[in-house]
Amino acid sequence: MAKQLTFEHPEIGLLESEGNDLWTRTLSIVFDGLSWDIPLIIQMDVTDGIEANQVTAYLQYQKQRDAVFHESEEILREYAKASGVANLQKSSLAKRAQPVGIIFPDLRPRPTFGLLFDVTWDIGHGAAIKFVDGQFSEVGQQDIVL
Repeated sequence: MAKQLTFEHPEIGLLESEGNDLWTRTLSIVFDGLSWDIPLIIQMDVTDGIEANQVTAYLQYQKQRDAVFHESEEILREYAKASGVANLQKSSLAKRAQPVGIIFPDLRPRPTFGLLFDVTWDIGHGAAIKFVDGQFSEVGQQDIVL
């Protein structure tokens, strides 16, 4: 039997399979004053579908998406400073941190999503900003939401 390559959800939209239970679609965002096209990533076993907490997290994100990215810029600046990055000017964040995705992980007890970044100060692990119940929870390496 052929593997399903797309999955449509009424709130989240049409997702394409990337393999390994990862489903994506392109999302346009503004970060550090620049426009970016990044993948929206849903972790999902297609036989189980998208979990209720993932849908809730997505709806929370959609309701406050501009504020999420605005808040994330300051959080990431503080994280960079704590990681030893000096003199990070307000308009130069995108030179040191580039958004690479927003993930809605499965198997979480509360609605959770994370913003993923490639960063120059931790090339091997990147950075992530985690939101739980629509509120900032923590910042760290990408594994906090993977």
